[in-house]
Amino acid sequence: TIGHLAMLMSFDMTAQWAFHHFDPSRASSLCYQSHISLTHYRNLFITSYEEGKVYRVTLDGAIAEIANINGNAAGIVVDSQGNLLVAGATEEKIATVFCITENGNIETLITIPEAIFLNGMTPLTDHRYLIADSYKGAIWEIDAIEKTARVWLQDDRLAGSNPNHPFPAANGLENL
Repeated sequence: TIGHLAMLMSFDMTAQWAFHHFDPSRASSLCYQSHISLTHYRNLFITSYEEGKVYRVTLDGAIAEIANINGNAAGIVVDSQGNLLVAGATEEKIATVFCITENGNIETLITIPEAIFLNGMTPLTDHRYLIADSYKGAIWEIDAIEKTARVWLQDDRLAGSNPNHPFPAANGLENL
C-alpha cells in the first residue's frame, strides 16, 4: 500500500496527477509501494520497502529504478539540493537515513541504532527532518548538516497496540 505523499506542490494537484496517471498494472514490481515524493519537475519518487528500491515515475508514466539501497526503504523526501533522503534500514537491520544524489550515488547520511523501524518522514526546515519510528512509538528529528538524531516526541499512543503483531503504528508524517 502507498504510505503517504511528501510533496512540494498542492495536495489537490498531486492527488489528481497520482490517481489519474499512475497505472499500477504497468509496475508489478511496485506492489509493495511504501512512500511517494513529488519533485518540482513533477517526477514521483516511490520507495519499495521490501525491495529497498527507489523508482521514478515521470509525467508520461515511464517507470525507472533509480536506486537500490540493499536494505529497506520507507519514508522519502527531497532535500533543498534536489537529493532524495530515504528512511529505512541496512541489510543488517540498522535504522539508517540514506542520501541518493541526482546522479544516483547512495550514501549513508546517518545511522540511528536506537531506532527500531524508521518510516514516514517530512521536512521541518531545509536541513532538519522528522521521521516516524513505527515500533518505538517515537518521532525522530534529524539534522542533515550536523548528522545528528534525537527523539523529538515519544508517547505510548504512537506505538503499536499489540507488541506481538508486526503491523506498524505511527507511520506517515506531513508538514502542512
